[in-house]
Amino acid sequence: TVDLIPTSKLILWNWQPEDELAQVVLPKIHSPCLCVSHADWHRMILWGEEGVWILEIDVCRDVIVWVVDPVSLDIGFAARRGTSFARRNSIEEALDMEHELMELKKLQVTSATWSDKDTILAGCTSGELVEIDCNTLNIRVAVKATQYGAGSFDALAFLPERMVLLAGGFQQPLRWLKMDAGSGALTLFRDVKLEQRTCFQIVPDSRVESALYAVGPNTCLRYDSQADTAVSLVAGQGNDYLSACLLGGSSSEILVCTTRTGQLQAYASSRPDTLVSSLQLTVGELTVVTSDHAQPALVVGDRNGTCQVVSYVDPQRPIVVARVRACRTAVAAVCIVDQHLLVAGDN
Repeated sequence: TVDLIPTSKLILWNWQPEDELAQVVLPKIHSPCLCVSHADWHRMILWGEEGVWILEIDVCRDVIVWVVDPVSLDIGFAARRGTSFARRNSIEEALDMEHELMELKKLQVTSATWSDKDTILAGCTSGELVEIDCNTLNIRVAVKATQYGAGSFDALAFLPERMVLLAGGFQQPLRWLKMDAGSGALTLFRDVKLEQRTCFQIVPDSRVESALYAVGPNTCLRYDSQADTAVSLVAGQGNDYLSACLLGGSSSEILVCTTRTGQLQAYASSRPDTLVSSLQLTVGELTVVTSDHAQPALVVGDRNGTCQVVSYVDPQRPIVVARVRACRTAVAAVCIVDQHLLVAGDN
């Protein structure tokens, strides 16, 4: 858990007996994001507007400690933007370059994913994709900002079995980049333009290796790279999507798209263009959605502090099985552990 108020602390818990195993005080971080390595749960990356940190859990007999390493994001102008700005033929162009150098800010990470046990790929606001080596803390610009532009890597998902990086973002198409196993070089081999030209979430299909879902403000697209087909999962117009979740349990082929106004739309992987069911919740504006990996259920939280559990045992007839006022403020995060809900308010 990451505790922000009143002190910034990262805490490791043994959940069953509710024991606190280790904690460390962090720098002040605004809106922190945490991503655990899929290959080694002892390693994770923490990032926010203020910077990036590599976290590692060291265990020696009964002693557990956090090791926190800050990552330096100071990278030269040429490495970030390329050499196209190096040659100038006039005073005006030279002044333009000086202005750009003065305006160039420190890299700010917006998304991150693990490509293997020791390497992280991180997307930045200005359009760079950087590679971070967790052992040496060295950082390398894998894709320069001038190649695709700002917002290119706001949403990332890495498929380790195929060595493919999926990337999307604001005013950007979806991109498939193949990673060379030896050099780590990324090569673009497919891109798909979205109708809304914006993607803020990428959800790989857990049952179909070649398929993924791309979620934007008013669209949810299912793309199958093997068949080279794209199907828009939109039932009606004006949907303001918040999130998309694949259900757990026996209904893992069902994807539920949730709008901020409380509408839950369920689609099947086998029939992505067909709406399986639609449920309109009586809530305030939704703020968070999470799925239960063990059973077909969703938990949604709203701006009024209410959490609702929606069962999809029968995907065609979803029902609300529980409703609780959990917070006095908007629900900021929900996690399901051992059939218990952990709920955090935005205060």
